[in-house]
Amino acid sequence: MTLADEIRAWAVTRGRAMRQALGLDLRDLRPMGAGKLASLPTDVWNAAKLTEIREEQRPAFAGFLNAAQDVTRAHGRELVVWESLRTLERQAELYLAGRLLPGKRVTKTVSGGNHLWGIAVDLVFRTPDGQPKWPHDAPEVKPWYRGEVLPIAAAHGLSSLLLAIGIDPPHVELPYAARPAEVTGWHRRIKAEWKAFVARDGRLAP
Repeated sequence: MTLADEIRAWAVTRGRAMRQALGLDLRDLRPMGAGKLASLPTDVWNAAKLTEIREEQRPAFAGFLNAAQDVTRAHGRELVVWESLRTLERQAELYLAGRLLPGKRVTKTVSGGNHLWGIAVDLVFRTPDGQPKWPHDAPEVKPWYRGEVLPIAAAHGLSSLLLAIGIDPPHVELPYAARPAEVTGWHRRIKAEWKAFVARDGRLAP
């Protein structure tokens, strides 16, 4: 068994145990894809993605999304939750790309992202033909997206990474200081186990 295979097996076993303990969806969730988005009304799509959010935090994310959608529609656009819960299996697969597996590096962490715990969303805009468009690829929306949409997050106890530290425009999350103790406990456990893999192969370093 290669190290990549070992990591995949660890991610499946540990990821399922973690999601079960935290009351999260046990499916191997992956983004539903642009084709699926084109076939569903925005509100139906977003409602499905919100079910992936940890139940305790779901009202905060729903409240933010509803208010943010009102602002977005006033500008003639529609806001879509592209990704919410991301499984450890998927996160590990993304991280291995460009390191132990062919492909381009697309993420800097396995254990640190709030998507793993069902307490973060990535937002995109829906184009007229039903395709996703990332906020940083839509210069025409940047002023009001940053000035009107993202500030709504704070009113619901959430944080925009763009407003907080100037990175990742699509990302809105529960702040680290507000994370439940059980989430913090699992984060520490996953982080420690991942460090053991990194110690075995320097290519796994960020």
